Amino acid sequence: MAVNHKFKDFDFKDGFTTTNVILKTSYNPQVLILGTFNPLTNEEDNMADFFYGRNWFWTCMFNLFHHQAIHLLTQRKFTQIPNYNPTLDEIKVFCEKYKLTFADLISTVLFNNNIEYNLHRNKALIVNEEYDLINDGDLGKLNAINQVEWTTEDLKKYITETPSLHTVYFTRQPAEPYTTQWTILKNHDYGRIVEFKKIFTPSGQGLRGRPRVNHLIHHWLFNENDNYDQLNNDWLLEHNIDRNIFAIP
Repeated sequence: MAVNHKFKDFDFKDGFTTTNVILKTSYNPQVLILGTFNPLTNEEDNMADFFYGRNWFWTCMFNLFHHQAIHLLTQRKFTQIPNYNPTLDEIKVFCEKYKLTFADLISTVLFNNNIEYNLHRNKALIVNEEYDLINDGDLGKLNAINQVEWTTEDLKKYITETPSLHTVYFTRQPAEPYTTQWTILKNHDYGRIVEFKKIFTPSGQGLRGRPRVNHLIHHWLFNENDNYDQLNNDWLLEHNIDRNIFAIP
């Protein structure tokens, strides 16, 4: 039995729905945040209630755009009592205000019925090999045995048919097999200019410096490493965000 993306075809209500892992909104989105995969596993093992529900993404975005200061200090998954902070309703309001939408590159894994596996938490055991379904490296290994369905063609169509979209941020450094899909998206003719940028993963994994939230925001704003890009400063200025507030000496 296949493991689908948690939000493959999903209704978040309030005009937020997905079609094959691409978030469709009631407003005209301008910025697409692109990730890899979010497995439909046990709720206790994958608590995400929206895109990037587990990690530093919403902590950073609300600090940057909403609070304009380091106000939130922990990953969202550790703020469950009494509600996640920010709440899902607050995230929806934020998305509409800043015209965000989301998608992932992978819609389904382990769809080949000829392969038997056991699923425990977020990990699949095939023979004696374990694959972590929230680990991009292990997802790459699944792709090598033809167990990954990509959303690339649907993404090309969606970006083409959404003229308000002007920027796509990929939330990782492309490496195979993601480089191939990313390159296909970047090189497609959308009939207009669409910027494609890479930002450091919101998991913060491998990022030096503490507190992690400070250094992740700093990386998104000031990175000078060729392997990554920065958030578009014109976008920040449009919303009266002074990135120098978040500079780390």
